Amino acid sequence: MASHIGRRKFLATLLGGAAGTWPLTGRAQQPAKTPRVGYIRAGTPNNDPFREEFVRGMRDLGYVEGHNIVYEFRHYGDDVESIPSLINHLLRAKVDIIVAGGTVAVRAAQSATQSIPIVIGAAADPLGVGLVAGLARPGGNTTGFSVLSTELTVKRLELLKEVMPQAARIAILQKPGNPAHPMFIKEIEPTCLFSYSASLKDMWYRSATFVDKILKGAKPADLPVQQGTKFEFVINLKAARALGFDVSPILLARADEVIE
Repeated sequence: MASHIGRRKFLATLLGGAAGTWPLTGRAQQPAKTPRVGYIRAGTPNNDPFREEFVRGMRDLGYVEGHNIVYEFRHYGDDVESIPSLINHLLRAKVDIIVAGGTVAVRAAQSATQSIPIVIGAAADPLGVGLVAGLARPGGNTTGFSVLSTELTVKRLELLKEVMPQAARIAILQKPGNPAHPMFIKEIEPTCLFSYSASLKDMWYRSATFVDKILKGAKPADLPVQQGTKFEFVINLKAARALGFDVSPILLARADEVIE
């Protein structure tokens, strides 16, 4: 009789202990939350080569859409007034990170949230316009890439002088209230005689490294702002001929791309 009672106590203890571990096992087997990345910049969903570069960069780091990453893409075309509304769409979608292109979009994201990390895919001068507190230690919730527009202005003027040695006076346009004037650059791009800038595609590709580090626990405040390392000099011969300019063979040889 005693042996039967002992066995029952042993079985009850064993089952009770096992039952106590079941909830823990169930919790351990719950799938991890899939990160959700918000993306906003100019352009349209059907015409955005920078989005393709960003996704390619993420894919090369092991992030596959629908498997271990989810994207929320938003494009504002040339309607900057719609940016705050689109940022709110991203917040309602509960994104974990916002990747933004252009000073206006980054500022709108900063105004909407101080807690969600913001990665600058490309902006003209993040430090100069106050998007970050410093390049080495950005502070706040924002970091990313600087296009070096200010530093490259001198180089562009040098190139312009080579193409137009007779030029004595050059006008520079600026849109009040928008120190980076990205829309101005967008408008003149198709007919600029030439362009010299950091490769935007390269920066958007590399911006994926910021997202990767943040998803792995890094804080934007501690990630230094990076600058473009790959530069492109493009000459538009068609525009040059239309304007009556002769581009020297030496200058053509220096170009990374010549548009006929």
